[in-house]
Amino acid sequence: MAELPPLVRTAEAARAIHDMSQGDILMRPMRPNTVGTPAALGVCGAILTAHLAAAAPVAADTVADLRPEQWGLEAIGASKAWDQNRGSGVLIGVLGTGVDSEHPDFRDSVTVGTDFTVKKGGESAEADAAFGASGTETAGIVGARGHGQEHKGGMLGVAPESQLLSVRVQKESAEDADGAASAQGDGDVDPATALEKGIRYAVGEGAQVITLPEGMGEAAGDADVREAIDHAVRTGSLVVVPADAGYPADSEGVLAVGAADRQLRPMGGANAPAGVPAAEPTESPSAGLIAPGDQVETITVETGYTKVSGDDAAAAFAAGTAALVRAEHPQLLPDQVAEALVEGAESGGVLNAPGALSASAGAAEDIPLYDEDLADEAGDGLPVPGWTLWAGTAVLLLSLLVVGVVLLRRSMANPYGLRPDPDAKAAAEQWSRQQALEVEAEAAAAPGRRRRGRRKR
Repeated sequence: MAELPPLVRTAEAARAIHDMSQGDILMRPMRPNTVGTPAALGVCGAILTAHLAAAAPVAADTVADLRPEQWGLEAIGASKAWDQNRGSGVLIGVLGTGVDSEHPDFRDSVTVGTDFTVKKGGESAEADAAFGASGTETAGIVGARGHGQEHKGGMLGVAPESQLLSVRVQKESAEDADGAASAQGDGDVDPATALEKGIRYAVGEGAQVITLPEGMGEAAGDADVREAIDHAVRTGSLVVVPADAGYPADSEGVLAVGAADRQLRPMGGANAPAGVPAAEPTESPSAGLIAPGDQVETITVETGYTKVSGDDAAAAFAAGTAALVRAEHPQLLPDQVAEALVEGAESGGVLNAPGALSASAGAAEDIPLYDEDLADEAGDGLPVPGWTLWAGTAVLLLSLLVVGVVLLRRSMANPYGLRPDPDAKAAAEQWSRQQALEVEAEAAAAPGRRRRGRRKR
């Protein structure tokens, strides 16, 4: 049964009080003194007035906390994809200006990693007035969780049950931070170095999906950055990048994503004004996919909410969808996940979350969660190299030989003069000879003992 709004509940309570009061009046015997009845009704009226006065702000607060419509989520069919999973168990590395982990819509889902923009001993990231604006906006699209009962307040991301890893590799731009960003100082790290280290750090922390930021300039095409991206893909991480941002989008396991407007037409690239599509919609040459990127609702620092546009936002939608695919089919390789997102897209290459899950199911059909052939080989084969078995056998035989020799020598000796087993002929003869020698020795010594005895008498 649906819960009644506060005003309706209060009105129902008032009617109940009134009915109870009327019933009480009808059932009671008539008394000459009726002063008590108006007093009781007066008290009920005061209580009702207090409830009505308090109901208005409660209703207003409830409306203010309701989650707004998010056209980007609707465009990619996120709610339908959530029938299968919401990204649980997947770690997404969000590389950029940092993420405000204290926002109520994250609710302990963000791990703040290393800040690679400053040298060791440099200024703390938290002291930067421009910390985390665009990074928080990207992370919100990827995996915000909302707040309140049943997540009805705030914003949701594409993969609301995923875990986010914040890796700061970039200073906030002046436009995004309202002029709060500072120029690069002596304590800052070279952008290419920060980006390269940030990618490797995210891989080391176990991120299955990594999204890279716009605005890195020449650093995006740096040779060390390319090698770090290749390392991420080889290790099993899908790397999602904004189209036309200079990243090596031609590598397998790297997915470049361009922005689409509200009509799901490609926008004019990363530098197009927010909300303005290209004159003749054409896909970006480097984009393998397009996703919502025009005035997309998301969260920002200090419990705020905002709208963002551009390839950064589009890449965030793709990263969240990739998390859904990886949660559903963890055995898929990065290039297979990217292929599933592209194959599952709607006409025009528009990202579609249910379509990506369907395409990934087909790809995962013949791929078990573990390699059964390798498991069988491991079961039938030797758990250790063959030479170790030969060496171990030789040592064991040598040890047995040494022990046997020692036991044999002990068995042949008779240090305590014990009579041997009669059945052992050789041992019996030896014992007999030994006894005879002892008797002869005693006989030879006996006359001397007797003579000494006589003299003593």
